[in-house]
Amino acid sequence: MKRFDVMQVLSGALYALAVTFGALMCPVTAFQIPVDPLPLFLTCAALCLLFAVLCGLRRVWFAICAAPLLLGALLYLRWEACVSAFFVAAERVVACFSAAYSLGQELSLPDGIAMAETANAFLVLPAVILAFLCTFSLEQRRTPVLCAAAGLPFLVLCLFILETVPAAWAVLLLIGALALAFLTQSIRRESGRAACRLSALLALPLAALIGLLVLISPPG
Repeated sequence: MKRFDVMQVLSGALYALAVTFGALMCPVTAFQIPVDPLPLFLTCAALCLLFAVLCGLRRVWFAICAAPLLLGALLYLRWEACVSAFFVAAERVVACFSAAYSLGQELSLPDGIAMAETANAFLVLPAVILAFLCTFSLEQRRTPVLCAAAGLPFLVLCLFILETVPAAWAVLLLIGALALAFLTQSIRRESGRAACRLSALLALPLAALIGLLVLISPPG
């Protein structure tokens, strides 16, 4: 059995966090979906760290079971909040598509459900799925292919309408993390620590650029 590698687990968690948060913020910034970015970021960070630790401990079955259990618990305990937050997000997306393609469609809330202020409660659900798929891909499969397959559709959704342009920092966070993961893929398979050192060096200019873009166009 391989020993627990803290550096490799933290590296996987950071990659997963960048892909997860970047993927979610692409449609959020493109469709102007109301969110509270800091709680969403902290939730994504906690989820990525949890799944990375489980995969790093070679308890992959715990991670596989934890993902649907978390989703089920969230839906059971916060069903009305999730539905209300879903309609907050869906209303913005449908409005943008209706305006772009002259569909004339509108959403109406189900009876007894009040409109939420933000879409955070709903966005936690795809965050769980993204965090699990990304950490499983990097920690178990040692390939970022599943990360790309999970994260890129969120960006593609924004490209159907010319007017819905995601924030540059969100796109750079998603694409940059995936690019770094692919560039260090072969090294990661041979030596996790060497891949961590190379990733850290390559990530410094990327992090500086993202930080500058966030200062120019802050989330939320």
